Amino acid sequence: MQPNMYPRPARDFDKRTWTGAAVAVVGAIGLIVPVVRSAPAPAAVVVESTGTAPAPVAVGGSLTLHGNRDGEQVTVTVLRVADPVRAADGVCGPGEGNRFVAVQLRIANTGTLVYDDLPDDGTALVDAGGERFDARFTATTAGPAFPGGGKIATGASAEGFVTFAVPANERIATVQFTMDSGFADETGEWELATS
Repeated sequence: MQPNMYPRPARDFDKRTWTGAAVAVVGAIGLIVPVVRSAPAPAAVVVESTGTAPAPVAVGGSLTLHGNRDGEQVTVTVLRVADPVRAADGVCGPGEGNRFVAVQLRIANTGTLVYDDLPDDGTALVDAGGERFDARFTATTAGPAFPGGGKIATGASAEGFVTFAVPANERIATVQFTMDSGFADETGEWELATS
C-alpha cells in the first residue's frame, strides 16, 4: 500500500470541541436573556383634576390648591402686599423705571405629601392689563423670605415674602399662586383692592 501523498490537514476542532462551543454559546445566550428582560414599567400616577380654578378671593383670604401628584395639597393665604418696598441690603434695586413689590404668603401643607417646592417659582403678579411678572430672589425691607429649602411637612405651615420688580406706574391687579413651580393645573388668585 502506497502511503497517502496528500495527508489530510489536522483539524483544529473535533466534534467534542464543536459541541462544547455550541453549549457555551447557548449558555451565554441563556445568561443574557434575563438581563435583556427588564422589570415592568411603574404604573403612571393618575391625578384627578377638578378642571376648574378656585374662584378669586381678596387679600387675606385662603385658597386650597392641588399639585400634580396625588396627596399634594396646600392652603395658601396672601397675608398682605407691601408696595413699594426697598431692597434689604439698600444696594440692589428693581432696575430703572421699576419698583419692588413684596407679597407675604402663608402656605399650610394640608396634603399627605411633603411640600417640596420654592414658593417664589409658583407666585406671580398680574397687572391691570394682564401682563404677568415673575418673582425675583431679592430680600426686602418688608420682611423675611421663605425659609431655605422650601420644604413644609404635612400639617405644618410657613410664612414669607416673595418679591417682584414691576414698572413704577403699573397698577397690580392680582396675585397668583400655582403649585409645582407654576406647572400644576390649579391656579389660585387674589384680587387687590382698587385705589
